[in-house]
Amino acid sequence: MSTKPITAEVALVPNYLFHLPAVARAGYDSDYADRYAATVHDDDRRFITDHRELFRFGAGQGGPMCNFALFMPIMLDLDCRGAVDELLRLVIDSLRTGDTEPLFQRYHRRCQHLRDTWFAPDPEQIIACRRQLPVVERYADIVYHNWNRYQSEVWPLECRLIQVVATQINIHFAGCDTVGEWERLTGREFRTPGCKIILCSALKNGPNANSMGYDRIVFWSGQELNWTLDFISHEIGTHLMIDVVRTLQADATVDWHEMYAAYESLCRYLNARVLGREPLYDLKQFHAAAYASLYEKLIPDPLMCDYPRAVKEAVAWRKRTNEKPS
Repeated sequence: MSTKPITAEVALVPNYLFHLPAVARAGYDSDYADRYAATVHDDDRRFITDHRELFRFGAGQGGPMCNFALFMPIMLDLDCRGAVDELLRLVIDSLRTGDTEPLFQRYHRRCQHLRDTWFAPDPEQIIACRRQLPVVERYADIVYHNWNRYQSEVWPLECRLIQVVATQINIHFAGCDTVGEWERLTGREFRTPGCKIILCSALKNGPNANSMGYDRIVFWSGQELNWTLDFISHEIGTHLMIDVVRTLQADATVDWHEMYAAYESLCRYLNARVLGREPLYDLKQFHAAAYASLYEKLIPDPLMCDYPRAVKEAVAWRKRTNEKPS
């Protein structure tokens, strides 16, 4: 039905990359680590655990290793171990020499797409991580040496489970026009031909719904299905409205954490309009219910709204009241 389809995918590389910090319990813990810890060499697992602060991510931010270890390979759509190895070698060379030009020339087309629609990897941020060079070098070895066991012992089992969920998601979105509903509600155009939902089984108890570009989002495959369907719609909204974030990021008077909470709450408020009911997720951590009451007054017509102004007013309201909405 949709001219801009939402498609769930089962992809080896993203699942492997999230597998490594998951079994090392680097930021979150689950029975996934219990099942598969032995598939990663003990020394490698301990190394990631010892550097877990570098691998933490969530709420739109991440530790220094997240770019190299998780985000960039998925954002650049790398699909095999050789491609990941090549990226990490180029990153290591950039950190050694201080020259990122070969790295960005290699992925010029995809980086330009990210720059036009989302947020591209930043050369300055990469160079700022030069002190992490030994960690990146060690991590590149970990990625290389643990791949075969994952591919032979873990992936055949997890792939089948993920595929079941992917099929259910694809059946649902084949029968509705979620992107179109968002476009009609806001008067904005979704910038890519569709959106990929990359399902990963290692993310239990970790950050869910991780955006890896305008056209791809990583979800934990084990979440309750209807919750996931509602939250995929929410993420379509956060991507469609990303210019609101771009605008507010350029405003030095806006606090990032407050803005992020108000923005996520805005998208939940609008998603209730798209779904025709309250979403199954609550975003209590962002005080979304209180913000919804405010947006009811600030947004009489979603087609005519100045959204950056509405979010900024919501943030200012927080500061004026000097208390968190509840």
